[in-house]
Amino acid sequence: MRLAVEFRHRSWHHPESYALLRDRRAALAWTEWRDLPRLTEVTTDFLYLRWLGERRAIEHYDRVQIDRSVSFDAWERDLRAALPRVREVYGYFNNHWAGHSPASANEMKRRLGLVAVDWRERWTQRELF
Repeated sequence: MRLAVEFRHRSWHHPESYALLRDRRAALAWTEWRDLPRLTEVTTDFLYLRWLGERRAIEHYDRVQIDRSVSFDAWERDLRAALPRVREVYGYFNNHWAGHSPASANEMKRRLGLVAVDWRERWTQRELF
């Protein structure tokens, strides 16, 4: 079983926490969320990333509405630095991060030289509500 731990309070952001995760072969979740600092410690052989946003900032999730270029640049740099030390990377984009999670995921894939997926081919319903 693989385990990733996301610390949503600064009191957990210290070397002892990272050492415990390493001992248990658990991943520190790399997260962009509110005012928490970005953590990029590699604690096992895989990465788990979460890009979250403010729920009130977006009303419709049909397109990118917030320019996250600066964040993308920083995350791409940190991911590229970590890739030689991990076997797999799991990433989750919340719609609230930029407005449209499939487009955000595809942007990161393009930046890393991976094949983007046309979400319309996989999701024919278009809207849930």
